[in-house]
Amino acid sequence: MPTDPIDEQILTAIEMRLESIVAGATYFFSPGEVARDWKNWDEVRSFPFYGVIEGELQRPEDTFTKVDVILPVTIVGWVKHDADRRVYLNRAAADVIRAIYVDETWGGLALITKVLRRPTDEASLVAKPHAYFELSLQIEYQVDRSSA
Repeated sequence: MPTDPIDEQILTAIEMRLESIVAGATYFFSPGEVARDWKNWDEVRSFPFYGVIEGELQRPEDTFTKVDVILPVTIVGWVKHDADRRVYLNRAAADVIRAIYVDETWGGLALITKVLRRPTDEASLVAKPHAYFELSLQIEYQVDRSSA
């Protein structure tokens, strides 16, 4: 069986890292659910929910033998709380950012991971008592031109 492409290995590492978060001295919450896709608040079984979604892979050539790859990743997060949903939202996003920087090379697969932005639902009335964020990452790695 062939080896998974590096982007798939990185995405799996992200999912596993998020699943390993445990509430305590470093993190506010243990995730209720982690998935490799988007879910709407009414599809989530347990909160906080984190979904890992890959973006458009970019492969600009660096040399005749190497390619610098940019993998955009979005981690979506849903929280639920009647009174303090905005506080829970910010804490859940902080948990994810802390987990990312435990090892931003994902076990040596990547060169660097950058947290680019974190838009939220801006306190939308539509989903109360739920709240939503999207954490945008840029993961950079290098491969041989013929590698996937």
